[in-house]
Amino acid sequence: MRFSPCPCLFFSSAGRGLPTVAAPRVKSTGKGVGAAASIGAARAKRNSRHDSKTSVQNHIGIFPFAYWIFSYKHLEKQIPIAIFADMAEELLIETLRFRQLRQELNMTQQAFAKALRIKGSIADIERGKTRLSGAVVARLLQVYSINPLWLYGESEQRHLEVTVPLMPKVVTLDVESNENIAMVNVKASAGYAHNLQDPEWYDTLPAFRLPLPEYRNASFRAFQVQGDSMLPVLQQGEWVIAKAEESLAGLSENSVYVVVLADTVVVKKAQLTTSGLRLISLNSLYPPIDLQPADVREMWRVTAKITSNLGHPASSLDELTREMREGFVSLKSLLGKG
Repeated sequence: MRFSPCPCLFFSSAGRGLPTVAAPRVKSTGKGVGAAASIGAARAKRNSRHDSKTSVQNHIGIFPFAYWIFSYKHLEKQIPIAIFADMAEELLIETLRFRQLRQELNMTQQAFAKALRIKGSIADIERGKTRLSGAVVARLLQVYSINPLWLYGESEQRHLEVTVPLMPKVVTLDVESNENIAMVNVKASAGYAHNLQDPEWYDTLPAFRLPLPEYRNASFRAFQVQGDSMLPVLQQGEWVIAKAEESLAGLSENSVYVVVLADTVVVKKAQLTTSGLRLISLNSLYPPIDLQPADVREMWRVTAKITSNLGHPASSLDELTREMREGFVSLKSLLGKG
């Protein structure tokens, strides 16, 4: 039997990949064993001429690491797979599933770290050098609905339904205790997000009711449109009547929403993504806004609009572009005459 280059554990193909301990070399001291020693020397000399590949296959030293790589390449992948499986099993299950989740989302380590608000790289987490913190586990639940019990191998249920309460905290009533439609104009919208739970502030807003069946048994609110991000459907100064949404689960990509954030109110289309919520303008000049579901305070689905622009329909984006080009041409000609 040939031994490893160093007195350490080695893997023998005869032992089916199980580690064994190399036996110490024995030096002959008696005259009666001289013949045996000569035979052993002759066998050793013959074995030294044996194919080095076969020798490496039979006895693989487990260190140094470079020798592992050399052996693996020259063994034509004949090393028992269990050797490498044991290496993977050393990682905690939450580490393995954390890396699995990122790969299934097709995200880079940098993008995944940004989505989870992790400072720096997550390479140490995936290598098992850094444990998952409670904040990261909470973000996985909040952003991707990942069940913490599944993450730690204690449950087969991977996702939990997490609902962010979006219903209005305050409503206004008329003298008959019927819910009014409060009107939030452009000026009031600046302070709307900061007064969501202030009944006295709502009393300062004008309100009305619509005697139509579709506006009963639900909470509605009117918001004034500001800006041109939703052209050509909505123009500056128009009003939209919107119905309160209970959660983000029922969002439709074909609807327009009034989205109340921590410091502003916007009118956009909304789309759920793997990394959170995306708000989209109809005017292509405005880029989409990506945020997390937890950033949303209230969500209202637009059901109607109130406009005074009956004789002047909203211009299409093509018409607006054409008007801008004509304006630039006129300006250029005027500057040329000067």
